[in-house]
Amino acid sequence: MIVTLDLIREYGPFVPPSAVPAPLPERRAPEPKILGALERAKEIIAEEAARCGLTAEDLAADTRLRDCVAARDMAIYRVRKETGLSLPKIGAFFNRDHTTVLHALRKVDARGGARLPPVPLKARPEPKPKMAPTFDHAEAMAMLGEGRTLEEVGQHFGVSRQRVRQIAKRHGVRSVRCRANLSERDEVIENMILSGASDAEISSAYGLTVSRVLQIRRSLGFRPFKTDERARAMAPYVEMVRQGRSITSVEREFGLGVHKLAAACKNAGVRSRAHSRHSDLSHRIPIIRELLRAGATWATITNALAHKEGRRPSVGSVYGWAHRNLPELLNQQARAA
Repeated sequence: MIVTLDLIREYGPFVPPSAVPAPLPERRAPEPKILGALERAKEIIAEEAARCGLTAEDLAADTRLRDCVAARDMAIYRVRKETGLSLPKIGAFFNRDHTTVLHALRKVDARGGARLPPVPLKARPEPKPKMAPTFDHAEAMAMLGEGRTLEEVGQHFGVSRQRVRQIAKRHGVRSVRCRANLSERDEVIENMILSGASDAEISSAYGLTVSRVLQIRRSLGFRPFKTDERARAMAPYVEMVRQGRSITSVEREFGLGVHKLAAACKNAGVRSRAHSRHSDLSHRIPIIRELLRAGATWATITNALAHKEGRRPSVGSVYGWAHRNLPELLNQQARAA
């Protein structure tokens, strides 16, 4: 048979038999035995929940309280033994998967199906009353101010020396003897610092930590030992720069590092008089400002600086130096941006 356009208009499109979907199988109703097991499972869950003063919703909730967990485990164990339902179906009652059900069965089997004893509720402990101070803090601080030691104050009030030290630290009080000892120690440490002693030497001499020695250094107005040691090591090379050599030439001769030597010269207040990027070129500022007011070009400014300095810098280097060191040019560049 030939399918023509007239047949399609009259009877509709042709659908081969293989394209027709097969009818869905009829859904079988659950057997009465399964229905009875489900009803029995609900009864068991309600019984175990009521035994612990809970509800079935509490057992299905996401909680880890001991009473709730014990009731849930026992309900799972009884449902499995009395109804024989599968693990996934039992877990559906409690919003759990089959692994949680299996774990609960193993826990209850391990104790022979016995129930856990109820947990007695603990009474909330009464708050402890605030303890009154065991001694008069003001009197103790006055005794420290009179020159008594921590040991003497502690024996007078019947407390430990450490307790007196805590109270004294809270009030910011030090004994007269302690202040005298600290002043004597600081004077000796100051002499050791001036003689060039390191932090490790001072620490071993007085039994202090290195960090504590560093704090004493700063309190006395000294720089850290490493900084002073580095400055002493760089002093000969800084003196060469002071005498007129450039930082770059000194660095190339001794292999010190340009930035390290430049930082040492900066800390010592020394500016190189040689022509380099580390030199003191502050004389350029009034020349550049005067020529810019007159409307000169950067080539003209470069020629004027070359006549002043005895060397010819590039126009780009002069332009970059001016924009780094003249605030008005920086402000113009910011407004233009």
